Amino acid sequence: MKKITLLFLLFSSISLWSQTGGNGGNTNNGNNGNNTNTGSGGTTILGSGGGTGIENISTYPNPAGQNLTISTIDSSASISGYSIQNSSQVAVLSQSTSLVNSVTVDVSSLPQGTYTLHVFINNDRNNPVVKQIVKQ
Repeated sequence: MKKITLLFLLFSSISLWSQTGGNGGNTNNGNNGNNTNTGSGGTTILGSGGGTGIENISTYPNPAGQNLTISTIDSSASISGYSIQNSSQVAVLSQSTSLVNSVTVDVSSLPQGTYTLHVFINNDRNNPVVKQIVKQ
C-alpha cells in the first residue's frame, strides 16, 4: 500500500510540474498557432487565433491600471474583438471591433485581480488568443 501511495504522489508531482513549467519556457505547435507560454510562477497561457499565436499579440501595460492596450505585431492579423473573463470564467468586459491593429480597453471599473483575456483575430471567434492579465 505504501508503494502505491508513493507512486501516486510521484506521478502527481510530475504531472503538476509539467503543468506549471517552473521558471519559463515556450512551446509552439507548428504552424497552427497553438502556443503554450509558461512563465515565472507557472502561469499557463494558451493561444491560437487561426494560425496567429500568442507571440503576435501584445498587451500593455500588464499589470494594468486605467487602460489596457491590445495590439497585433503581425500585419496580417487584425483584432475583431475581445472578452475579459474573471476567475469564474464570466465575461466582465467584451467588445466586437472592426478589424483593427490596436484597441485600448478601459479597465478602470474592474476590481484588482487576475483576468483571462480572449482576443479574437480576423473574425475567428472559435480560436481566440488567450492571455492572462492583471488589474492593479
